[in-house]
Amino acid sequence: MNLKYSKYIIAALTAGTLSGYAAEIKVENAGELKSAIEKVKPGDKIIMANGNWKDTSINFNAKGTKKDSIFLEAETPGKVALTGASSLELGGEYLVVNGLWFKDGGPAKKFVVSFSSKKELANNSRVTNCAITDYNAGSKSNATHWVELWGKNNRVDHCTISGKADEGCTLVVWLKGDESRENHHRIDHNYFGERPPLGSNGGETIRIGTSTNSMYQSNTVVELNTFNKCNGEVEVISNKSCNNIFRSNLFSECEGSLVMRHGNNCLSEHNVFLGNGKPHTGGVRVINEGHTVAENYFGNLTGTGFRSPLAIMNGVKDGPANRYNPVKNATISNNIFYDCTPFELGAGSDAERTVPPSASSVKGNVIYTSVSEIAVLNDDMSGVTFEGNIADASNAKKLKGFDSKKVNWKQENGLHIPQGMSYSIFAPAMQAKRGVSWKAKIAKKEVKQTAEQNIIVEPGKGTLEDAVKKAKGGTAVLTLTPGGKYELERALVVRGDITLDGGNGAKPVIFFTASPEKQYNYMIKVDADARFTMNNIHLSGKENPEAKYG
Repeated sequence: MNLKYSKYIIAALTAGTLSGYAAEIKVENAGELKSAIEKVKPGDKIIMANGNWKDTSINFNAKGTKKDSIFLEAETPGKVALTGASSLELGGEYLVVNGLWFKDGGPAKKFVVSFSSKKELANNSRVTNCAITDYNAGSKSNATHWVELWGKNNRVDHCTISGKADEGCTLVVWLKGDESRENHHRIDHNYFGERPPLGSNGGETIRIGTSTNSMYQSNTVVELNTFNKCNGEVEVISNKSCNNIFRSNLFSECEGSLVMRHGNNCLSEHNVFLGNGKPHTGGVRVINEGHTVAENYFGNLTGTGFRSPLAIMNGVKDGPANRYNPVKNATISNNIFYDCTPFELGAGSDAERTVPPSASSVKGNVIYTSVSEIAVLNDDMSGVTFEGNIADASNAKKLKGFDSKKVNWKQENGLHIPQGMSYSIFAPAMQAKRGVSWKAKIAKKEVKQTAEQNIIVEPGKGTLEDAVKKAKGGTAVLTLTPGGKYELERALVVRGDITLDGGNGAKPVIFFTASPEKQYNYMIKVDADARFTMNNIHLSGKENPEAKYG
């Protein structure tokens, strides 16, 4: 063991820095690191030597104080490479990790960085100026979380996190147990880079809570981050808890939305959503109660349905926690929508989601559009007050609560702002410095996309269900025989990116058997996070009248 100690005095103090005498401990290998952590005291700094630390599991379990944190740092930020199957666990109080880079490998555990170590949670701790890039487990279906936040008052900031291609959230905030609720975590100034479509649920970049714990307060703040091409699934951020704030973030060309999926009383303000005309780019989707979407910028978004620039959903009456609670007391105010697809009110309205939004308001928003609709109303919107909205939309249909008016637009830093409105509320989202202070080189090659399967499906009973099951939620084109008859014994459930292609001849016919193993009132169910395309297909309901919906 070769521990090198040096005494020094800090002349000036800042929050969380050292005071008085402290030890600086330089370690050269995993054994020395473990020994140093076991002996470390408040105010000490452990320095990991530059180099390749392969298959290194770090258990940073220690207790600093509010006055004297304990530091674990790279000798030179970005020069300590944690490769292979490496991981970092934090447990205890007032810990700071700085300058590490996870790359050239993938996690053997269910996480890369966790604010929980040896069953002890971390509190008042921080991971800063670190990177995780292209650090995948090797199998797309091997679910991992790159960063797990537990405990209370923790912070992840100025990190570069990019290239996740396997299943599981990039960053997840857990609310299991009182010790992780009302946590006041802060996630700020990070760069979340490209994430390819997963083809199924579970590809969120950030998730805060779960449906089970969604009625508890998290009080997490997500601000001043960049989300660039985060296309894992329809939910870039999945809010599943109460009282969270999403402020001054930049979403660039993301094929998904900031989604208030579960939980109440969350705030989205001063965020910038830029689609740049790319397909499936979305904005904000609202579910549950008490949410506010105010003073955000939505530009050149093309998404529809659940990926609309703004989607206020219908809810399920008396539904379980994991479904869609009705929207109540939502406020959508003073946002800018510039050259986007229409937003959707009552989105997802169907035989299950029958409760439209209530006691809500859409007011003071400014919309420019060259298309024929400002908004799509999928249900009775008498529970929503529309007031003082301006529509610069000469080709659009008139809509109550939207005053037609020609707006003088000015362009600042790529954003179109009405004359008289200040760009300053969007400046932090556009200009704040994100990511590591050093250069974390991200692979130039594109992150490997899910391979598309091409499956030939022969006519007959059960063949189509088997083919959809074979696709396993991935990306697949199912080619049917022109004029062929496909008899269903059970409903199809689409969870991936699935295309049914009937070719160019006579339409293949899909129908229920007269006596299926279970009676369904629908033939095909498409999950909210899936994509489904049919080409030249005939759905027939006459063989079984119980199937009322295609």
